[in-house]
Amino acid sequence: MKIKLLTKRQNEVMSVLWGSDLPLSANQICNENESLNMNTVRQVLKALLKMQVIKVEDIGYSNTVLTRLYSPVVKQADYLQFLLGNNSTFDLTSSLIDRNKNLNELKQLQVLIEKKCRELEVMSTALILLFELFIAQKNLIRFLRMDVMILLAIVIIVRLLLPFEYAFTITVPFP
Repeated sequence: MKIKLLTKRQNEVMSVLWGSDLPLSANQICNENESLNMNTVRQVLKALLKMQVIKVEDIGYSNTVLTRLYSPVVKQADYLQFLLGNNSTFDLTSSLIDRNKNLNELKQLQVLIEKKCRELEVMSTALILLFELFIAQKNLIRFLRMDVMILLAIVIIVRLLLPFEYAFTITVPFP
């Protein structure tokens, strides 16, 4: 799916959907944003469905009438990334952090950054291990390929499950 630029009204409807944890009906979207009327919301929802930016998540009741419940397919962060281009993730993130005054949010961001760093370290460690195995045993590669992949998967899973402080290395004996 290719992300397209949204109109002002489409962006308003998407902002309501992005701000909700649950799928919303057209009536609920109108109630959330008073500047939108029902006809506009229905037309915008139809266009967003066609663009595959939202989906019909479920069928529910609005009072006594059955209605469609919509949820976003495209995440807000992905849309912002589309608007800014691929090269400005660092600029956007650092700008948002500089302007943030909420200590709890900054601590949550710090936890997310540390988690992502651990994941990247695990992946790089696993790739280095795999590379070293290939170099050390280059004449056995065709026989060990499946074993190496299984070992790599085990190392990655164990490293992801353990806290970073308990990181370890594995020495693999070869006959």
